[in-house]
Amino acid sequence: MWTTWTHPCFSKSPVGRALACIEILARSAVGPNLFTYHNDWRDMGLGSPWGRNPPFQIDANLGLCAAIFEMVVLSLPGRIQLLPALPAKWPTGRVEGIRCRGGIIIDLDWNRPNQVWSAKLTSVKPQRLLLGIPEGFGSNELNIRGERAVEMCPGWYEVEMCEGETLRVNGGGEYITR
Repeated sequence: MWTTWTHPCFSKSPVGRALACIEILARSAVGPNLFTYHNDWRDMGLGSPWGRNPPFQIDANLGLCAAIFEMVVLSLPGRIQLLPALPAKWPTGRVEGIRCRGGIIIDLDWNRPNQVWSAKLTSVKPQRLLLGIPEGFGSNELNIRGERAVEMCPGWYEVEMCEGETLRVNGGGEYITR
C-alpha cells in the first residue's frame, strides 16, 4: 500500500507534504479505534469489498507513527536533525522521550511565533554526532553548554557527548522553560 512508503518519505521532506499525506490517511483509512484499515481509495473511506470490516493494516499504522516522529526528529546513527518537517499547523509543541538511532534520547520544545526552540539530549553511550538545528526560527545560532557552538556547515554542528550526559541546547533566543 502506498501509505507505507510515502509517509516516511514525505516526513523527510521539509516541503510541507508530510502533514497533507497524514491527513489523507486519517480521512480515508483510519477507524474510530485509530487502527489503519485497507481501503478502496475511490470514495476516500473505509468502504471495501469486505464491507464494514476491512482488514487491519499494521504496516500503515507503524508507518504513520514513524512519519510523525520523523517530522519532529530525524535520526541516523551519528546524525540528528531537529524539526526537519514541522508543519505550519503545529506552531508550538513539545515531545518527550523520543529514542533516536545511535542511543540519544530527546525532549524537544518549540514555539515558532516566538521564534524559539530548546532540546534536551541524553546519550546512552559516548559519541560524537552531527546535530542539525531547526530552520525558520529566526536566529541560526546554537548554544551548547551555555556557549555559542561552532557551525560545521549551515545549520549543522558537531557535538561530543559522554555516556549518560544530558545536554541542553537552544536556538532563536532563551530556553523554553519546562
